[in-house]
Amino acid sequence: MAMEITIAEFFLLYTELGAEFRGRFIVFICYVCIFIMVFNFHLKFKIIIITFDYS
Repeated sequence: MAMEITIAEFFLLYTELGAEFRGRFIVFICYVCIFIMVFNFHLKFKIIIITFDYS
């Protein structure tokens, strides 16, 4: 069943509709990556602040 879904997605990505969907999906992934990077930066920054406060 997983193979059928993969083939269906493969054909979807190479249709005109799939091209638009793929573009939006790439933008979505970029936003997610940026969000994760920013979140990790803030998390590390908070940990550094907490460490300095206790020391």
